[in-house]
Amino acid sequence: MPTERLLGTHLSSKENILSTAIVLFAQKGYSGLSMRQLAQAVDMSVAAIYHHFPDKNTLYLESVRFAFSDKEQVFAQVWESDCSAEEKLGGFIRSLIDVLLQDLDFHRLMQREILEANPERMQLLAEGVFKSQFCLLMQLATELAPGQDAHLVATSIIGLTKYHIEYQPLFKNFPGWKPEHEMPEVIAAHVTKFVLNGLKAKNMLVFIDTSIKVSPKMAYTSLGISSIEGSSIAGIFQGKESFWVYDKDLNEIKITDILLKQVKGAMENDNVDYTLKIPTRLKTTKIKVYTVRFRWESPDKKQVIDVVTTI
Repeated sequence: MPTERLLGTHLSSKENILSTAIVLFAQKGYSGLSMRQLAQAVDMSVAAIYHHFPDKNTLYLESVRFAFSDKEQVFAQVWESDCSAEEKLGGFIRSLIDVLLQDLDFHRLMQREILEANPERMQLLAEGVFKSQFCLLMQLATELAPGQDAHLVATSIIGLTKYHIEYQPLFKNFPGWKPEHEMPEVIAAHVTKFVLNGLKAKNMLVFIDTSIKVSPKMAYTSLGISSIEGSSIAGIFQGKESFWVYDKDLNEIKITDILLKQVKGAMENDNVDYTLKIPTRLKTTKIKVYTVRFRWESPDKKQVIDVVTTI
């Protein structure tokens, strides 16, 4: 909640500190911002800062709560609405997209925190800020998919939505990109449809496989998706498969080796096990972190599997 967005609104001294702190935490990170720097930014003494906040952790947590308070009201409208679970899902996804796009400082701070992954601050954020909203999303996930793990469904909804927003600058350079692909309503409709109509899988296993003999110099990302509902062996083979590999800086790595796959199950609609071996790197390569994306879509494009994993 940047200070400049609050021009024309009277802020108390404490609110001014909180609003400014969010901007500075987003720019400098938790460790990079001192209480003295914050005091200078709000034209107050350090003692005045400590009058409102006994320590830096308290300041940080209250700053995030302050920035998230108006967003909770947006999500509350979704949860309190008298509509179906499917419509609530669409409303939540659209609201999440709006939050990510409209408050860049808050979004930037969350990205920084996830990258640093400080255990103490992660627990502070989970317990002190986001827990109630996540529990409501889990309840919705249970209503939509009672046979699935509600935690995994909820995190997948959040992750897929954030992925489309955060990677948009990269996606613009991919073949097939269209200007409407960055429109919030288009992204929201796509993600909602994907979640509701996509294939349902009960389990997924990801690991690095160096035992493939087809190309003995390559290490493969093994992606095993089990118990896919709503398709068949024939349906999987008829679909279109694509994959991309990126380094730790999200630069695409050109891979010339082909994708390997194994499909098991019934010829008619039934549960299908789908195992993929995605060529990722030479075994001798020293780079340790890769992001791999795999996408499968049915010929009519009504069913999609879209997986992104960092290994």
